[in-house]
Amino acid sequence: MTFRHAETVRGSSARGLHGRKPGPFRALGQRLNWVATRPIYAQIGLVGLLTAVTVILAFPAAAINYSLGDVSRSTIRADRGFKVADLEATKLEKQKAADKVAPVFMLDDVSFDLTEEEVAAVFQRGREILAAKIFPRPGENQAAPREDDPVLADLKEAFLQVFRLPGESPVWEEVIGRGFNESLERHVLSLADEIMALGLMDRPNPMPEQWRRPVTIIVMSSRLEYTVPSVMAIMDMTGAERYLQIKARMLQTRFSPEETNLIVKMAAGLLKPNLSPDHLESRLRVEEAVKNIPEAYFMIRAGEVIVREGSIITPDVEAKLRAIQENAGAYNWLLRFAGLFMAMFIFLNAGLILSNLSPRGGFHSIPVKEQLLTTALLSLAAFMSHSAGIFGAALSWDFDFIDGHTFFYAMPIAAMSMLIAVFFGIRKAAFMALFAAMISTIVAPADKFIIFIYTYNGSIAAIWRLRNMNERGRLIPAAVWVALINCLTLLSLTLFSDAQWGRQTVYNFCAAALSGLSSGIIASGMIPLLEWLFGFSTNLKMLELGNLDRPILRKLMLTAPGTYHHSVIVGAMVEAAAEAIGANPHLAKVGAYYHDIGKLKKPLYFVENQTGENRHDTLSPSMSALILIGHVKEGVELALENKLPQTVVDIVEQHHGASLMSFFYHKAREQRQEGQPEVNESDYRYPGPRPHSKEAGLVMMADICEAATRSLSEPTPAKIQNLVRHLVNQIFSDGQLDGCDIMVKEIAEVVNTFTMILIGIYHHRVAYPGAKKAEKPPVAEEGDDAREPEAGRPDGAREISLKETNGHLPLESTKGAAH
Repeated sequence: MTFRHAETVRGSSARGLHGRKPGPFRALGQRLNWVATRPIYAQIGLVGLLTAVTVILAFPAAAINYSLGDVSRSTIRADRGFKVADLEATKLEKQKAADKVAPVFMLDDVSFDLTEEEVAAVFQRGREILAAKIFPRPGENQAAPREDDPVLADLKEAFLQVFRLPGESPVWEEVIGRGFNESLERHVLSLADEIMALGLMDRPNPMPEQWRRPVTIIVMSSRLEYTVPSVMAIMDMTGAERYLQIKARMLQTRFSPEETNLIVKMAAGLLKPNLSPDHLESRLRVEEAVKNIPEAYFMIRAGEVIVREGSIITPDVEAKLRAIQENAGAYNWLLRFAGLFMAMFIFLNAGLILSNLSPRGGFHSIPVKEQLLTTALLSLAAFMSHSAGIFGAALSWDFDFIDGHTFFYAMPIAAMSMLIAVFFGIRKAAFMALFAAMISTIVAPADKFIIFIYTYNGSIAAIWRLRNMNERGRLIPAAVWVALINCLTLLSLTLFSDAQWGRQTVYNFCAAALSGLSSGIIASGMIPLLEWLFGFSTNLKMLELGNLDRPILRKLMLTAPGTYHHSVIVGAMVEAAAEAIGANPHLAKVGAYYHDIGKLKKPLYFVENQTGENRHDTLSPSMSALILIGHVKEGVELALENKLPQTVVDIVEQHHGASLMSFFYHKAREQRQEGQPEVNESDYRYPGPRPHSKEAGLVMMADICEAATRSLSEPTPAKIQNLVRHLVNQIFSDGQLDGCDIMVKEIAEVVNTFTMILIGIYHHRVAYPGAKKAEKPPVAEEGDDAREPEAGRPDGAREISLKETNGHLPLESTKGAAH
């Protein structure tokens, strides 16, 4: 999809003097002028757009529209392989890791230090009070301390509070009676400290399950930690009492039973739970352990069925559907786009090169507006294929007697190929049909082989019936033909797939017939719309432009009747020649009708419109050459003013190519005086460009041959044939046809066709009796220059035999041809 820059020629080219905007928006390609001059950007942009459309339609994001317990309305497959996080397995592994973490308990060894200080203070205070009051020592026969003594009352309250004893406890009297003995104090604190150092807790009932596993104990003051088998190994108040009983038996070896009982009671009063669960630390350790557990995954393979139509959505299925949606990320879309873009870019360019390759190996570029229309039609085909899948699934869900593919069989995709065939010819349409079938296959959800064959066969059938379409009525037979081929294709595919025959088969055949008929209707309605939008010219448009009652042609008939008559004859010549060599006869004829409309500006300066005086007799050769060159430029301007298609404008611009005006060139050389500069041959050549199409080349040859033939005094068949052959050889040897696709064997057909038509027009008439014989004008010998200003043999050009070229036009012009 590349572009051809305008050929650079001497002077102001007519192409450079106009900025035509074909179509109603006066074509999009002209507004995108920056892109139009940079072909690679336009090509990449349009292929990228088509690729994006295809990727979006072919790989839509999987929407999670199902909940647990819903019934699947369609079968969903994984479009590619990927890993899916196994949430249940990951949860199980994390739970196992959390269960292995031992619960944390904090051992408070600081609070008992305060208790020890309180006990020491009470005993010290008691000893001081007893010493100050001079109370009798234990064992002395003196009166006991009075209870109503206020000092002792305060001490008793503090004592009972520290040891958490009831007011009527006899421990107070026993301690006073022993005078707050330091040994008693020491043994009480030692026994209580021993138990508190082991840890004492208030065990709940029932106990949490995790506490039955090993637990970690952290000492508050030192942050040291150790593990015990379970909470059951930690003492509670009941266990502390048993431990005290055991210690009591050991103390009886050193103390009396009364003293042992007193020590145990006082130590028990000092005991309180100092071991409690640290929930924050336990949670942090669990989180740390869980964080290091890797995610568990399971694989979903490409094409794997996630859920079948009619199945119930289970938790596993819901997880997979959600995974498909989550994995449709931008990175994967980018990869899909890049891969499909490269494939489309290579495929499209290879196909366009083949479809536009000329017999001589040249490549004709594709204009921007043609690329835009082609991209739009291919995108439309992709949207229709995608819509067929969506609506087909919806219909089959609501109407279970209709299969999902029935709606696809009814899609008028062949309309796209019809339009391309009408606008751009069957070669390009055949390739685009293959490309459209490929895109439809990519977009289609399933049965891609069936869809490809069905789409391609229908498109090719439409293209074949529309070759050289010259009337709208041909769209109806083409639509019927597409319907027939669709049904035959569907029949063959049904036999191939060994499907069961029934009511569904009838629906499919009805849809196939509807597809063909609707394709013709849609194409018929879109042809004038696309002509209006993009400014394209079809054969139908050419038929309209070929109406000789159009204002510009009527004006040509009245203002320049000789030119009008010449143009009509040239039109008949090129139409017949185009049919003979496979060119477009409608375009060739219309181009011939309008090729000389520039002569409307100065009609009397052209010999076919002169009745007596030749105005060039009073002009210098250079001025005459400028007038002749001007009629091409003015013809292009008039063509644009009358909104003629670009293909016709090109013929108007190219019908003289860069040929030499030999009559005025030789005249200038003859009039040159000594001392004057040499006559420059390039000043007497048309500015071009040379013809770039078969139709433009035919108009160039017919224009010269018809003008030269009318100058023959004795237009015998032999003279006409020799003259036509000589002039065509001159054009060929001058290199004017180097840009055309006309082969040498086709030139022979052109010569024969031109000769036959010219003989029929200019043959001798039978003289009527009594008619006065006119005086013979000078006879032009065979091969001599015809004295018409626009025809002549280039100086020094040699005549070339068609046999010398081995069936092909030479790439370089021969001696004397200026390029």
